[in-house]
Parts: sequence; C-alpha cells; structure tokens
Amino acid sequence: MSFLADLFRTSTPAFDPGDEFSVFITSYDGRGAVARVGDTHLFVEGATEAHVDEKVRVRVTSFDESAYEGEAELLDN
Repeated sequence: MSFLADLFRTSTPAFDPGDEFSVFITSYDGRGAVARVGDTHLFVEGATEAHVDEKVRVRVTSFDESAYEGEAELLDN
C-alpha cells in the first residue's frame, strides 16, 4: 500500500512547525502574504505585497491540519 500512496500527491498537504521549504507568494490580503500549496494556505510573516509572484524560502511556525492553514516566517527573498 505504501508504494501506491507514494504515487499520488494530496491537494491538502500538512506541515510541521520547523519545516523549511520554498514557496511562491500567491497573494496578499487582509491577513498578509499568502502562499498556497494545493488547497493549503500559509500566511507568511515578513513577506509584503512586493513578494507576490516571487519564490521565497519559509519556515513553518504553526499549522492547523483541520483547517489546512498555517503560519510561516520568511527566511529570505
């Protein structure tokens, strides 16, 4: 079963605090900069409207698996 599970990606990935990776900032709204990974939203502290459509490196600070939503901090731009 693990082999089959590895063949498919989920549209709602989950993250753990401390995870670091690169994402694209897709929008900026009332809560700040947003990076969408599938249907998961990460609100990126330290990113601005100028970062929209840019690839940045982030570190996850919190994540709510039930809402597919979390917070991350900008590591570089």
